[in-house]
Amino acid sequence: MIKNNIYKIVRYIALLVIFLLCFHTVSCQESDSETDSIAAADSIKNFHSPRKATILSTVLPGLGQIYNKKYWKVPVIYVAFGVMAYFISYNNYYYKYFKGAYAYSLNADANKLNGLPDFATRYPDLAYLPQASLEVGMNTYRRWRDMNGLGFIAFYAVQVIDANVDAHFFNYDISQNITLNVRPGILMNENLMGYAVGLKINVHF
Repeated sequence: MIKNNIYKIVRYIALLVIFLLCFHTVSCQESDSETDSIAAADSIKNFHSPRKATILSTVLPGLGQIYNKKYWKVPVIYVAFGVMAYFISYNNYYYKYFKGAYAYSLNADANKLNGLPDFATRYPDLAYLPQASLEVGMNTYRRWRDMNGLGFIAFYAVQVIDANVDAHFFNYDISQNITLNVRPGILMNENLMGYAVGLKINVHF
């Protein structure tokens, strides 16, 4: 009789422990859901817009990178633009120079009739070049100018794409999320044909 009463008491205590653990788990889940909702609200409030970064970089190169807080990229962008702008101007100057020299050589007779100086006097640094070389030089510098112009446009597009990609990864979480979930459970003891109180431990990573 005493053993039966002790067994009943132990069983009631076990059920009470299970009830308390379950209540604690539910309350923890509720607090976790509240925390998640607060975190979701904060994430919406602090949302980093790729669209905004793209528009800023399109309007003015480097603004999108500043919005993404990648400040070190701004001087790199403007140095690259400066170098390409220099070569565009350089090649454009010599393209016009060779173009003018080539046109002047084609009109040598008309220039002489109009009292203009001869080609060697007008272009002493190109006097040793034949007319065909003047045409080649003109076409070469024009091609280099156009290629640099295309490179300028391509780099403009690249910095816009860079701002967009950085904005997408701005709030990306690369940390490992390891959670440990402990829950009460009732286990069946097949050997003793009975039940036992236990804990279930789940690890997620």
